[in-house]
Amino acid sequence: MPKLKCNPRSTRFHCRITLVTISSSRRPLASRGRIGDQQIASLEDANEETCPLNPEASDESEREGFLDVDLADPPPSVKTSEMNRYAAFLYFFLLILCNFSNKFVLTVLGFHYPMVFQGWQMLVGVILYQILRATGAITFASIPMDPSGFISLLPNFLFFTSGIIAGSKALASIPLVLFLAIGNCLPASLHLVDVFYSKPNQYGGKSLLGAIFVLVSAMALLVTEPRMSLLESPYFWLCVHVICQLFYTLHGRIADARFNSVDRQYYSYIFGLIVLAPASLYLEEAFNVLEFQEISQIMFICGSIVSAVSGVFLHLYQSRLRNDSNFGKVHHVGIILTALLSLIPFEHEFSGMHAPIISLTNILSLYFIPCHINPDETKLTESSINFSV
Repeated sequence: MPKLKCNPRSTRFHCRITLVTISSSRRPLASRGRIGDQQIASLEDANEETCPLNPEASDESEREGFLDVDLADPPPSVKTSEMNRYAAFLYFFLLILCNFSNKFVLTVLGFHYPMVFQGWQMLVGVILYQILRATGAITFASIPMDPSGFISLLPNFLFFTSGIIAGSKALASIPLVLFLAIGNCLPASLHLVDVFYSKPNQYGGKSLLGAIFVLVSAMALLVTEPRMSLLESPYFWLCVHVICQLFYTLHGRIADARFNSVDRQYYSYIFGLIVLAPASLYLEEAFNVLEFQEISQIMFICGSIVSAVSGVFLHLYQSRLRNDSNFGKVHHVGIILTALLSLIPFEHEFSGMHAPIISLTNILSLYFIPCHINPDETKLTESSINFSV
């Protein structure tokens, strides 16, 4: 167990690290800001090279081998970035494929049955998760769902299910570029929450101005773009989608720490499937689907399968990359590419030229805002998700 000896005479933390014993089978510390086994080893090597222990030295700091260590943030030398260009390109591909396939089924094919559509997504997701676990490609849900865990995650399940239903209703009638632009209120709002309540001195003015501009431009789109009252337009469902995603993300920060993002996603799929299956029957969506003209066409079947599978793999790969220091920029660049490329294959109806201009400016401003997807407390490495690039 490493022992830390701090020098109280300095404003910074000067720590002497004495390594007593390290077991090769011990799990590294996962919480951010703590010093793991590899970090301790690298710091011990640096201590021997730069500050050798010299009992006869007159300088106390040299004699005791003090190291400058900021306990709140590991040294840059031990911060590594595992993401390469191929991992980023694969993430771009999955993000674009997921959004385009959903837009294709909901808008181009006109499948306006969100409960059936999302219930299908949940069913495919649960089956795919089970296949991946059976083949050893992924390990998740090692902790069974007990009553206390269910109560803790119940708001998470409700916000997730409500958010995807509202998102499907909105995406069916709203251009994808507008959907993404107004959806950027999620990272902008969370960034303002972090700035004013949690980390006021960590971010610069550029990110703050970017978040404010995203919110103002999104409000301008909501005021000028709908051709009917907001409550009667699909933009109302888009607002519901953003609000549900906002509370879903905030609740994920305080939810039961025993369950990581993959566990929560898996249990959310099961909860959504249990809720949406009877709801679609009660609201007669399941019976109305039988009258859908393209239900037996190969394009509809392929589009539904691609949208479901790409959504599962996108979240799994996102969980694999979210602890990387470059993930935030990669995710936001992927959103920007998705919005720009969506202008090519899909038809768009804007109320005026101001809508695409404001939307694109909004989306480009996203690059300056920190990503709202936080790292997991327990990093998902190759032992938990074995597929990697």
